[in-house]
Amino acid sequence: MFKLKLIFKEILIKFGLQMIYTDKDKKLYKEYKFKDDRQKIYFLRKKVKQNYKNIYLAKKLLNFSRQNVDYNFLNDLNLFQKNFLKYQKSVGLDKLKLLFIPQNIIYGSIGNYENLESLIKAKQVGILDKNLVILEANNINPLNNFLYQMIKKYFTVIKDDFFLQKSLHLSQEKLTSPLGVMISTDRKFGPITVMQNYINSLFYKKFSKMHFLKLSNEDIILGYKNLKKINSKIGRKSFFVTLHVREPSFRGENSQNSQENHRNANIQDYIEAIKTITSNGGYVFRMGQKSSIKLPKIDGLIDYCNSRHKSEFMDIFLAAECKFCIGTGSGFYMLPALFGKPRILTNYPGFLEYYALRKGDIFLPRLIKSKKDNKILNFKHTCAYPISSFWNDKQYEKKNLTWVENTPDEINYATKEMLNSLKNKKFRRSNLQDKIYKIIKKTASNYLFKGQNELVCHANISENFLKKNKSLM
Repeated sequence: MFKLKLIFKEILIKFGLQMIYTDKDKKLYKEYKFKDDRQKIYFLRKKVKQNYKNIYLAKKLLNFSRQNVDYNFLNDLNLFQKNFLKYQKSVGLDKLKLLFIPQNIIYGSIGNYENLESLIKAKQVGILDKNLVILEANNINPLNNFLYQMIKKYFTVIKDDFFLQKSLHLSQEKLTSPLGVMISTDRKFGPITVMQNYINSLFYKKFSKMHFLKLSNEDIILGYKNLKKINSKIGRKSFFVTLHVREPSFRGENSQNSQENHRNANIQDYIEAIKTITSNGGYVFRMGQKSSIKLPKIDGLIDYCNSRHKSEFMDIFLAAECKFCIGTGSGFYMLPALFGKPRILTNYPGFLEYYALRKGDIFLPRLIKSKKDNKILNFKHTCAYPISSFWNDKQYEKKNLTWVENTPDEINYATKEMLNSLKNKKFRRSNLQDKIYKIIKKTASNYLFKGQNELVCHANISENFLKKNKSLM
């Protein structure tokens, strides 16, 4: 550890600190008044092609290219990887075999930890031979420190001192791979969900279990002891489900300023599913922020997120010990998967997230509708680029599209499908599910998976949903 820290300091002194004052293109970029994003992307591409050391601008290009769902995104990704590897060689990092983790992954949304899991699994299947390095910052805490302590044992952690504090912004800017956009291994690189699909496929071939995180016996005892305080009827033999429905309340977001309505949903639409679980002898723990809309009292439903029992530890305990999770496109729904628990991903409009789902998961997508003629787009269109990769409301508006939220009935049927699958301990694929699998596979290969390993659809799409929408296939 001490040796690695000294090497890192030497790299920063020799190749890094001087760049604070010499990166003229970065200064020009910040001062330039762009007319629109298209002009900004053109400027960035030009500068990145001219100088491979412009890692800061290369990352900006990747982010804007992805945000604008640009058809040159994969070319921009290839350009970044080429320049980044060349830059690492110029500063001697290629020989050290170090992969620095961006701080926004550690201290940002908890869903980012799925990207960390992918890197760990890439090492375990033998396609990544690098030390994974976390530079801990002072005065910043992860959103869930309990989970961070569990996962950081797989990383080399360098704690901040005065020197690193002064140079930390530079190391983040120049030395980290943009793990929020792409995943890079020794064998290949690509967009996040494309690489997660690839890594998961390799992992299934080598290991019988998909997860690597596990609570200690002490944590399990403590967790169930806490459950008794919440509801005395819940014991080790009881089963419970976690439910998280994204609302516009995270980090100052509200219904007026939100650009995330495409993945927000109405918790009331999940009441039927809750009752189905409780009628089968289960309990439902509603997860989320303390500012979440309160639910009506239902026997077997625990509005945990609004209770005094909510804590970092219990958030993770419930994710780890639940029978399954019903979620939307948010950070929490990714947590149960870290512990090998299946999930139902509901109310998600794009197919991009589907690629990262795993065996035993169920996908319940939103339909996409044209505002122009009020017609529903078929699956071939909605799982194709760029629609499959839209990530904010403006992109749908720009294409004159909107979405159709899942009905309470659709959510309830998907819940019944999950309960049946777990009861029978069988994960089968029907003829309809095989048909949509082939459509997705063929369509994805035209762009995002072009030149990559073949897409493997690990999760099923809700059978009931497909029956209702046969005409879209």
